[in-house]
Amino acid sequence: TNSASSRFTPEILVGFLASLVRINRVMKKLVVDKKNLQKNFDQNKDMITAEPLYILLASHNHPDAHQYVREKTLESQRTGKSLRELVKKDKTVQPYLKKFSRKQMELIEHPETYTGMAVQKTEEACAYWRKKLKI
Repeated sequence: TNSASSRFTPEILVGFLASLVRINRVMKKLVVDKKNLQKNFDQNKDMITAEPLYILLASHNHPDAHQYVREKTLESQRTGKSLRELVKKDKTVQPYLKKFSRKQMELIEHPETYTGMAVQKTEEACAYWRKKLKI
């Protein structure tokens, strides 16, 4: 028998149990601070808008969508004007914006609706762990 290593088994189990008890206690106290979430979102919504904007511009054949949006976000930070405002006033990008569907424009106007690939990634992660854990 391997009695030396077997002596650690109870200690490992007790340590694991203590970890579970602690995380359970912490998780019970967690709450979503909706007011702070909204504040953080409002402070960063232009940066959230940037991703779908460059993807949509590229999908409508803008020659350098990523660089264009990057420059506009920097200008937004520098001037305090919103990214959407700067883009709407830029005549060079109007031909591409006119190609956007109403749903695409709403996504730019209302960045709170943008989820990117979050749903797909969540589903993939859940499927992976269901298979791995056989549940």
